[in-house]
Amino acid sequence: MEDLGLLRLKEISKRSGLSTTILRKLIKNKSLKATLCGGNYYVREEDYDEFVFNVKCKINGNDPVKVKKIAEYLMEIENKQRFNIMNEVNSLLQDKIFKIVPEMKENIDTVKEAAEQAGIKNI
Repeated sequence: MEDLGLLRLKEISKRSGLSTTILRKLIKNKSLKATLCGGNYYVREEDYDEFVFNVKCKINGNDPVKVKKIAEYLMEIENKQRFNIMNEVNSLLQDKIFKIVPEMKENIDTVKEAAEQAGIKNI
């Protein structure tokens, strides 16, 4: 089931060091999202990751909601910085291209003239 992104409680128990009994209690009090199917609980990888994130935040005395908002804000700033850098690079490349194109055109014209003189057509 792991290849489907679903974890059984035994796997979570191995990863977390928590017993399956404690995991069931966490599911019942809605601290860990899970689905009961065929007598077994299954937890999506994303839900397990969120559970671990929440626990780590609480251990460090932080509110997980606030930490997520701060992380989203920082990612937004980082994305804006990346966008600005990409625009600068694009602008620099355009400047270089506009300088190179006339030189290329001159070289192409020179090659065409040499080809015509050699009797070669359709270049």
